[in-house]
Amino acid sequence: MLGLLRVMATLLRPASGTGTVLGARLATPEVESIRPRIGFVAHDPALAPHLTLAENLYLVAALAGATRVAADRALADVGLAGAARRRVVHCSNGMRRRAEFARMLLIGPSLLLLDEAHVGLDPEAFRLVAHVVAEVTGRGGAAVLVSHERERAAAMIERAVEVRDGTLAEVAP
Repeated sequence: MLGLLRVMATLLRPASGTGTVLGARLATPEVESIRPRIGFVAHDPALAPHLTLAENLYLVAALAGATRVAADRALADVGLAGAARRRVVHCSNGMRRRAEFARMLLIGPSLLLLDEAHVGLDPEAFRLVAHVVAEVTGRGGAAVLVSHERERAAAMIERAVEVRDGTLAEVAP
């Protein structure tokens, strides 16, 4: 499923076939214009380990045209304000996952792609995933959640599909 998410994130060309993401045809130069509108939270957090949590978000803010104040607010929203100056290498996996969700709150994607979003989060943080999904969908965006935890995912989804023998099959949410 990670391969499918990478194709949807326009990071990987489809092996065959055609498709569109946010109106851009995959495997064409059109995808360059939509990449900034896609938020991707992979199973392993994409953070620079030698930087602090705040520095990681400040970097994203600079690239996204957001302010440091917005980055600080995003860290506070995910419960990391007190750990903002901690280097990622000294953070728990749960803290790293929370920082990834802070990044999504900061960039405000139109398409949110989540790979096993609940992995590495404590039970209190499970609501964080639903909050970020609600933020994106509440603005008219969409979220794609890949999960083996149907019970946790069920409250957040409108449509569910499974991959069976390489094809998508719709299932009850």
